[in-house]
Amino acid sequence: MKRIFFILMALIAIGAPAIAQNVESIRKDYNDAKDLEKRQQGDDASDINVFQTKVYKMWPGSGPHAVEVTMYCRENEDDENYDAYLDNSICFVTTSYNVAARSFYEEYLYDRNEKIEFIYARGVDDSGDMESWTEYEYRFYFGANGVIKLIVKRRPFGDESQFAQEYSGATVPDKYKAKLKELQSSSKYFKDLFDTLDNL
Repeated sequence: MKRIFFILMALIAIGAPAIAQNVESIRKDYNDAKDLEKRQQGDDASDINVFQTKVYKMWPGSGPHAVEVTMYCRENEDDENYDAYLDNSICFVTTSYNVAARSFYEEYLYDRNEKIEFIYARGVDDSGDMESWTEYEYRFYFGANGVIKLIVKRRPFGDESQFAQEYSGATVPDKYKAKLKELQSSSKYFKDLFDTLDNL
């Protein structure tokens, strides 16, 4: 039994640095994407390929509903089929939307193979009565085989204090799996939307 314990501990010790290194490389990619976002709002915005969509409509019972999506792309200059028109690949997506008075914001970071590597989501969990509503932040980091790190933070709805950490780990507990599935589905939706717009 002790031998099995020590083998497991050794495997964890070997795997932990690899996960930490992967998380650090994802954070570097994220910082690069945020720099791209800042440049797009600056004087040299004209050299950045950006797709934006905005939708405004009235929802029965909850009033005005607005969705804004901004998609940033990479220009693949080393593509074999390079010609006068560069092949683009999805890099970073930001989206904000509301449901009645509740606001939501999400970010999706894709690697150079257009695979999702990071998702950030901030919004409102409105299950139960209004007094029990909470604001949340999710950070999902992805490796080749799925989630390699998850950070969850919460605070009471309407509270302006710092978010308190609820969970941090290399696995996804059952209570967060529905949110993961929802956000992964959105990441695929935005990739498909990007491909559609890129072909216009």
